[in-house]
Amino acid sequence: GDNATVKVAESALTCTLLPPLLPNGTTESTWTVFNAGKTPLEAVLKVEGVSSRPLTVLTDSQSLTVAPGERQTVQVRLALEGEPAILIPRWWHVFTQLDPTALAAMEAKDFASIPSQLPGIAKPSLPSRVWTADGQIDLASLSTGFREKTAALAFAEIEVRDDMKLAFTAAADWWMRWYVNGEMVYDTFEKGNGGPISLDAHPFSLPLKKGRNIIAVQVLSGTAGFKLAFGGEAVRQTTLSGGVPPDRILAKLLVDKQVVAQQSVGLDFLPALPRFDDLKASAPLSEWITREPFAVLDHTTLKNFHEAYPDSSRWYQGEKDVSAVAWLRDAETTLDLLVAVRDDLDWNSTAKQSVQDASAAFDGVRMELFGQNRLTPIQSWLIRPTQDGAPQILAAGQMKGAKIDVQRLPNPVHDLRIVYRINFPAPSAAAAVRLTVFDADVGILKQTLTSPVQAIVRPK
Repeated sequence: GDNATVKVAESALTCTLLPPLLPNGTTESTWTVFNAGKTPLEAVLKVEGVSSRPLTVLTDSQSLTVAPGERQTVQVRLALEGEPAILIPRWWHVFTQLDPTALAAMEAKDFASIPSQLPGIAKPSLPSRVWTADGQIDLASLSTGFREKTAALAFAEIEVRDDMKLAFTAAADWWMRWYVNGEMVYDTFEKGNGGPISLDAHPFSLPLKKGRNIIAVQVLSGTAGFKLAFGGEAVRQTTLSGGVPPDRILAKLLVDKQVVAQQSVGLDFLPALPRFDDLKASAPLSEWITREPFAVLDHTTLKNFHEAYPDSSRWYQGEKDVSAVAWLRDAETTLDLLVAVRDDLDWNSTAKQSVQDASAAFDGVRMELFGQNRLTPIQSWLIRPTQDGAPQILAAGQMKGAKIDVQRLPNPVHDLRIVYRINFPAPSAAAAVRLTVFDADVGILKQTLTSPVQAIVRPK
């Protein structure tokens, strides 16, 4: 019938966890083997790495026995040497509804910095802040309608340790012009994209200087579409190969030396923490907002505790209900963390809460610092703004020397209205961070945002 349920057979081999790889360290990946048969499964899991980087699979072959109907989890350790990765920016500042006359008067040098606003059609154009993990920006959804050659501008920042040329690829619907530090580096304004969006058609390089760089792109819409796509060399190679990432892990499950299941998974690599040398730790949020964040906490990181209840006011209402952006930068002997929170209702209970109390009814932020063991934090700070302005700080651990502050902004930036700052001693060994944002409304804990445990990479 129309309501028939289709059952999909579970794969015998699945990668359930493969975090970005840590340079000059080891990374644990997790694989699950499922035995759908009626007899015990005697198998061997073989794993190999394919990469231009110096990658080693430390546990490349493991024997296992899986009972009928059961699953067995297998840990595979990967070791990576070499320099931290350089990531294509994911945090973009997009201007739409632009005044065509003012845009036509802009010169290349005008794209050397990120403006706070630009001349618009009916009013000043303010930037939309877009976090794109996949290098896709839907400009149509950011515009209130468009026709052919409607313009948009997008800006981003990237920080590098040395002068370099970064391999890049892009496509647009339909025309695009790219700038780096106020100089045009690629242009399709004469002929357009040349076909459907494909990230193998327009490869070029971004000439970057040591330190801070500004990337800008002007896009003109097509007749029926308004979109931008971009990526690095790995994205281009994946497109050219029909979807096979150039850096990947290939796992095979063998029974009696015959392959019964296999899976290939693309690899991501961790970048080093930025330094933001030109930015003071005390700089206002308006100066931090253009920098590439450490983490963006949105609906993908949300846990709402009231979805099963009929009172819809307790349900998640969108990113203006609660969301956050976090920056983490390397200040040599210390690290600076800034977390800016968007929250539609500023609520705090008066009772003090335990740092371990996940049901506490307050707005606040918890930062957990992990060592080599990613299961138990070695340090935790729970920070709650109070009505008198002084933060309540609850700490677990032995780290000394942290400086913590909370600000309520009278004039929010990008609707971000509460800013938490933590300056703490830089870890001397492998470390990772997890952030949790608590959102309490009218005396109840409504929901939380929690980032993955993310490794801290410090340049040598």
